[in-house]
Amino acid sequence: MSPGGASTGGRDSAPPAPAASQAQMENLQKQALRRLFSALYWSGRRTPKNQPLKTRTLMTRKYGPLVFFALLGLILLPFAFPPMPPRVSFVMVHVLTLVMTGMSAATACGTLLFNDQESDILLHRPVPARFILLAKVRVLFGETARMAVALNIAGMAAIALTRGPGAWRYVPAHLFSVTLQALFCVSAVVLAFQLCAKLFGQARVKSLITASQVVAAVVLMAGGQLAPRLMHSVDLVHWSTSPWIIALPPAWFGGLDLLVTTLEPTPQALAGTALALGVTALTSWLAFSRLAGVYEETVVTLNEHTASPAASYNGKGRWAERLPRLPLLKQWLRDPLERTGFMLAMAQLGRARDVKLRVYPQIAQWVVYAIIFSFSTRRAESSDFSSAAVTGFLGIIPFMTVELMRYSEEYRGAELFRFAPLASAAPLFFGVRKAVLLLITLPVFLLCTVLMAVISQNPIGLAMLLPGMVLAYIMSAVPALTSPFLPFSETQVESKGVKMGCLMSSLGLAVSMGVSAVSWLAWTYGWFTVWLGCMLAAAVMAEFLFRRIIRSRGIVSDE
Repeated sequence: MSPGGASTGGRDSAPPAPAASQAQMENLQKQALRRLFSALYWSGRRTPKNQPLKTRTLMTRKYGPLVFFALLGLILLPFAFPPMPPRVSFVMVHVLTLVMTGMSAATACGTLLFNDQESDILLHRPVPARFILLAKVRVLFGETARMAVALNIAGMAAIALTRGPGAWRYVPAHLFSVTLQALFCVSAVVLAFQLCAKLFGQARVKSLITASQVVAAVVLMAGGQLAPRLMHSVDLVHWSTSPWIIALPPAWFGGLDLLVTTLEPTPQALAGTALALGVTALTSWLAFSRLAGVYEETVVTLNEHTASPAASYNGKGRWAERLPRLPLLKQWLRDPLERTGFMLAMAQLGRARDVKLRVYPQIAQWVVYAIIFSFSTRRAESSDFSSAAVTGFLGIIPFMTVELMRYSEEYRGAELFRFAPLASAAPLFFGVRKAVLLLITLPVFLLCTVLMAVISQNPIGLAMLLPGMVLAYIMSAVPALTSPFLPFSETQVESKGVKMGCLMSSLGLAVSMGVSAVSWLAWTYGWFTVWLGCMLAAAVMAEFLFRRIIRSRGIVSDE
């Protein structure tokens, strides 16, 4: 045989090897992608000094949510014990699971599925978009399922121990149904994003993702306060036996639990099991197979899309430019640096996803507290105290909002202020402060004024808002007193900043509630007018003193 023939024979026997290596390469790619996205899911961005997260911080991020969900699951115990019927228990357990896992999946999916820096991380390697989508989904599904199981540990154990013989079957049945529900949540969220991209265009996906995350966080924060109070006014037994209950996803997975645990093929159990399996399979197929190409197109569009100057100037950009030029605001923002800080804060509150995810859920929490106490003023015995408590909750809003305006994922952009010829960052802070007072604090006070006027129909409700307005104005300057304030120049990754923020929040709430208590006593004993005058005088002196202290600080150093 000639050398050419020998080499030809060698080439003829070679094709199986590349096929095997291709499969191995695909498996290695999938494993590497899963490790990469798992690390991104937990670690996120690094600190400004590009130092890796400490092991303790990383462990807290990994297992802290599991502990929180396990403790949150204790509220399911009243539904687990007899005489609550099994069908009611099983459905109510899945109601909380669907809400919590759905909100968690919506928040995580938007960040992990469409990452701005993804192309830089992958270094333009030829990785199929299908592999990337499946790797991300596997990470999201794994973490969502873990949280769902942690949430149901207490209720699952209580039902298995108190429901008599055969209740042990609830444990494997519920583990399966909870895992299936986690898959349903992840696939439904991914499918929703893909449909939005297909219907509204890939370029608008970012704003839709941000809106969905903000709404999810606000609903989660507000729902956590309102749901326990609404449950007392609902007949759960009648509600769970209604014919239309089968249209709700919790009834599907509750029917699966009911069928396996009781071994009774009731129509509700059979229909719920069929819908749980069928709808989950359908949404998974649509999200991970049928519409996977939409995800690839969206990622490419987001990585390549850059807004033109004309496009960026339309819409929000136009009214954001015009608002500070209104006659009253133009006089209020005479300093150009204050006007710059005002416009920067307005842009961040309207466009930056990380800022909106921090600020709006916090505002929703305190507004819900104020609304709850506003409704409680209908009871005569607690009207005065509840009206005073509203003042405390409203006074903390500008303090917390201004404090959160320190942080941003785009903290490197604040380096511009460090190199600018500025003697102090005080004008920038005053601009941010005025933006918070005008765009957030004032609308919240107007909302509470309407609620107090309509609900309580008591002059104390409106009178108590006056000390709250004075308190809010004073508290809005406190964040710049504790440490130098340069807007959007820090990151919350470091645990020290988080701990300091929690401490300052606690102290601010204590001061606000203290002022509320004194206001209530002043109204009760007839010296409310004197107290309000003292607060106004204190506000004038505090404003003068605070401005001197804040202006004496230089530009914050990053070292």
